[in-house]
Amino acid sequence: MAITEIIEFARERGCDVARRGEAHAIKIDASPLSVEVLVPDEALEWLVTVRDAGGREIYSEWCDHFPDEGTEDLGAEMASSVRSFISAIRPGCLRVVTPESGPWLVQLEAFLDDTWVPIWEPSGRLTARPPQTTVS
Repeated sequence: MAITEIIEFARERGCDVARRGEAHAIKIDASPLSVEVLVPDEALEWLVTVRDAGGREIYSEWCDHFPDEGTEDLGAEMASSVRSFISAIRPGCLRVVTPESGPWLVQLEAFLDDTWVPIWEPSGRLTARPPQTTVS
């Protein structure tokens, strides 16, 4: 099941994982920011919340996985998306940006391969894959 794979991956990456009702909360250190990924047990969706150093929520977005042409295993697709997101988050390498074109278009960006790139669109789609690195 996707949730088992996600939890195992998060723990291997050093994330704190805690049970929260019928979901798991994965906390990721992105100092000075903190990131929480909430993954329900039985739904093919997940929620991301980013807080500043004072604990104030500065970004929140969710992603759900629906059947699409060519998508056979939604659980595997979701697990892959969550793993990619977790892999992109590193301390000091995450920021929330409000474009001049509209304050409602807040973007979450990560510093990947020596440049800031959006990793989540306002539509809730994951846009960037992390660099291919081996974690030991």
